[in-house]
Amino acid sequence: MKPQKGLFIVLILALFAWPLEQSFFPYFIKLIIDALTGLDSLKTPLNEIPIFKDLGGILLLGVAFFITTEIIYRSSDFLRAYLLPPFMARIRTYLINYVGQQSFTYFSNNFPGAIANKINDLPRAAHELFEKIFTSFIPGILNGLIAIALLLTLSPLLSVIMLIWVISHLWISWVASKKASLYAKDQSEALSTLSGKIVDVLNNIFTVRLFNGFQHEKKYLWKYQTDAVQKHTKTLIFSAQLKTVLGVLSLLEYGFMISVSLYGWKMGWLSLGDVAFILTILQNIMQSTWWVSYEFPHLFEQVGISLQAYDLLTQKITIEDKKHAPPLVITGGEIVFDNVTFHHTSNSSELPVLFNNLSIILKGGEKVGVVGFSGSGKTTFVNLILRQFDPQQGRILIDGQDIKTISLESLWNSISVIPQDTNLFHRTLYENIHYGNLKAHRDQVIIAAEKAYVSELVSRLPQGYETIVGDRGGNLSGGERQRIAIARSILKDAPLLILDEATSALDSETERKIQDSLLTAMKGRTSLVIAHRLSTLYHMDRILVFQQGRIVESGTHQELLLRNGHYKYLFSLQNNGFLQEIQGVEL
Repeated sequence: MKPQKGLFIVLILALFAWPLEQSFFPYFIKLIIDALTGLDSLKTPLNEIPIFKDLGGILLLGVAFFITTEIIYRSSDFLRAYLLPPFMARIRTYLINYVGQQSFTYFSNNFPGAIANKINDLPRAAHELFEKIFTSFIPGILNGLIAIALLLTLSPLLSVIMLIWVISHLWISWVASKKASLYAKDQSEALSTLSGKIVDVLNNIFTVRLFNGFQHEKKYLWKYQTDAVQKHTKTLIFSAQLKTVLGVLSLLEYGFMISVSLYGWKMGWLSLGDVAFILTILQNIMQSTWWVSYEFPHLFEQVGISLQAYDLLTQKITIEDKKHAPPLVITGGEIVFDNVTFHHTSNSSELPVLFNNLSIILKGGEKVGVVGFSGSGKTTFVNLILRQFDPQQGRILIDGQDIKTISLESLWNSISVIPQDTNLFHRTLYENIHYGNLKAHRDQVIIAAEKAYVSELVSRLPQGYETIVGDRGGNLSGGERQRIAIARSILKDAPLLILDEATSALDSETERKIQDSLLTAMKGRTSLVIAHRLSTLYHMDRILVFQQGRIVESGTHQELLLRNGHYKYLFSLQNNGFLQEIQGVEL
C-alpha cells in the first residue's frame, strides 16, 4: 500500500460521501414537505438559514448537494478499480516470495493445495476487509451518527432513544460475532483440509485408477466433507439465532418511534414534515445499523481467514541466509561432513537419529557413487549438501566454507541435480530445459537437449520444442521426463553435480548413450551419484555404502567386491544390473 498511500487516503475520504448523502436526504424531504404544506416545523438551526425557507432554494441546494456527493462517491469506484488489484497482487507476491524461502520440511508437512489456497485467501480476505471496513462498516456507523445528530436538532428525546437502540443492537452483534468468528474459523480450517485432501487425491489419480480405489477415495473424502458441512451448518444456525433476536428488538423500536411521532403530530408539536423526517430517518438509521451488524460476522470471518492463512504462510523460516551472507566460491569442489548429527522432524516431533557424528571428505573433482537400501540415508545425505535440512550438530563445508554461512542462492547455483522423480512445469518442453539456465541462448538449449538425446523425442512431437508437456510432465513417459531433466542439468553447467537415480527410467540403449554424456559432464566436477543400478557405478572413483545412517564401506567397485562385505552382498542380488526388493524393502 505504501507506494500509493496518498491515493488510498483519497479513496477512503471519497467513500464518506455516501453516508452524507443518505443522512441528509430525509432532512431535505422534511424541508420540501414543510414548504409545500406551508407549515413551520420546530425551530432548528438550519431553519434560520433563509435558503431553507424557500422551496426553490431547497430544491437547488438539494440537487447540487446530491450531484456533488454522487460524483465523489462514484469516483471511489474508479479509485478502487485502480488501487485494489495491485494491492492484492503485492500481498500475493510477498507471500510467494516468503513461502518460497521455506525449508523442505515445511512443504513435506503441508499440502501444496492448502498452501496455494492460503496464498490466494490472504489477499482476497484483505480486499474483503477493506471493502467491509471502509465501504460498509465505517460509512454505516457514520451514516447512523449523522442521522442521529440531525434527529437531535428536532427532538433530543427521540435521538437519545434511537442512540440507545443503536448501541444495544451493535453491542449484541459485536459480542455474538466474536463467537461467530470461532465457528467461521473452524469452518475455514475444515474447508482448507478438505481442499488439501482433494488435491492429494487428484495428484494421485493415476494410482487411484490403477488400484480401482475411486469408491474408497470418495468414502475417505466424505468424512472431511461431513466435517466441513457440520461446521458450516453451525455457523449458519448461530447467525439465524442472532438475527432473530435483533429482529425482535427492531420491531419494538419501530413500534415505539412510529407511535411517538404520530402522537407528536396529533398534539401539534411535530409538523407533517417532521413526522416524515422521523419515519424516514428511522428507516435510514435501522438500515445502517442492520447493515453494520450484518457485517460483523463477515468481518470476523475474514479476520479468521486472514489469521489462519497468516499463521500457515508466515511460519518461521528455519533455513535462511544469515545477514550479509557471502556467496559460495568454488575452487576445487571439496565437500566435507564434519561430525554431522541429524534426525528428521515431523510436525515438530523428533524422529530417530539418522546420522550420528558422520564425518567424511569428498575430494574436489571426485566421482563418488552412493548405494544402500532405501532408508539408509542416501537421499538425506544429498539433501544436507543442498541444505534442504540443517544438521542438529556438526558442519558441512564446501571448499572450506560452512554452507550455513554462505547464501543459499549461490549454493544452489553451484549444484546441478538430476532427481529420480522428475516433475516438470506445465509449460513447453523448451521452457523446461531452458529453466536450467534462463540466460542461455536457444542454440545452447538445443545442444544440451542433443546431449541428453531429447532431440529424438522432439522430432516425434507435433509442435517440437514448443509442445506443452502437461501437468508435472504427464504427457511424457518417465524416461522422457528424465531425459529433459538431464538436459536441464547439462545446460546449468554447475561445478557440483548430483545424480539421484538419474537414469533409472531409461531403457538400456538410451542409458548407455546418455552415460557417455554424463561422464563427460562429470569431468572436472565433484559428482555424487546415487544408484540402485550398480552398473552405473563402474566408472566412479569411489563408492560409499550406506547402512542405517552409517557409511559402512568406501572404495572402488573392484576394491569393495574383494572385501566380500555389504557391497558384495548388494552386488550378488543384481539381476540384469538392478537391485531387487528384499522383505518388502526397495533396494
